[in-house]
Amino acid sequence: MPRHKVMAVRLFRLTLIAVFVSIAAACGESPTTPSGGNTMAITSVLPESPVASSASQTLTLRGGNFQTGLSVFVKEPDGIERVFSGADIQNLQISSFQVTVVLSQPGAHEVRVGSSPAAQSAPLLLIVRPTQTAPVIFSVTPSAVVRGSGLQTLRFSGVDFDPNLTLTLTAPDGVVTVLTGAQLSTITATSVQVNLAFTKLGVHTFVITNPSGESSNPMPVTVS
Repeated sequence: MPRHKVMAVRLFRLTLIAVFVSIAAACGESPTTPSGGNTMAITSVLPESPVASSASQTLTLRGGNFQTGLSVFVKEPDGIERVFSGADIQNLQISSFQVTVVLSQPGAHEVRVGSSPAAQSAPLLLIVRPTQTAPVIFSVTPSAVVRGSGLQTLRFSGVDFDPNLTLTLTAPDGVVTVLTGAQLSTITATSVQVNLAFTKLGVHTFVITNPSGESSNPMPVTVS
């Protein structure tokens, strides 16, 4: 084979090798990519805008490729990063899980998930609202119930509900009952559920109060 053709073949082979090396490098694992290329990712957080509180509250993270042993990294507005892992993680599934966190600072937080500080997902911005905002009740479901000794579930919808809120019930005869903690269920920044037995006829009035002392508008429930 003529010399110039041999050189052309060698040059062609070297070019192919360079292309293969570039492709392999592009497909390789990065520091934030778990083995197999299944990158963990957060697409949403519920509640979308929690209220700042020194008490623990539960967030639901949704996304993909969540793995056993993951940690949640939260960078606060002052730049401090807090790590939540182990018992802080509950109900872990490939596309969602819950994490118990403390969000004491209002403002923009960056939330990441990963297997280590060196292997984290892209950040999701979480805006934490200040605690001094007064709660507001938009509605209660149902707004009318039938008298009875069995427990009935009420769901209050609104905004700026603190995880440590209290629910005050004023009965038609003026008797006041304050419900807190385990007496309430499924508290989020926008909803509260409570199970109660209604044995008195008439209008019952509910008010939500945050730990800051600010109270909501009264919400009536009619018992017939």
